[in-house]
Amino acid sequence: SRGAVATARAILAHGLATFPSKRTLWLQAVELERARGTPASLDEVLAAASQRLPRTEIFWLVRAKEKWLAGEIDAAREILTEAFAANPDSEPVWLAAAKLEWETGEV
Repeated sequence: SRGAVATARAILAHGLATFPSKRTLWLQAVELERARGTPASLDEVLAAASQRLPRTEIFWLVRAKEKWLAGEIDAAREILTEAFAANPDSEPVWLAAAKLEWETGEV
């Protein structure tokens, strides 16, 4: 609340180094970067979370959506392709891919 973003990042980094598979810490890091970071810093956190917890769909989906909203359609497709590899039976990933193609006029 006092704008101590660097301190919050340091605390989260330490927590993630200690508990790298803790989903709630990754979600907090994503929210911090969404609220106070840059698109690049948000993407870095989402990419790291996706690699560390590949079966947690939300990180893939949020990262793909952020790329899509930034106009980086091919990057969004790549992310969803990686998400498919990690979660081949995931209905949310399939739906996100279909929506991306529908919204971009590729279907």
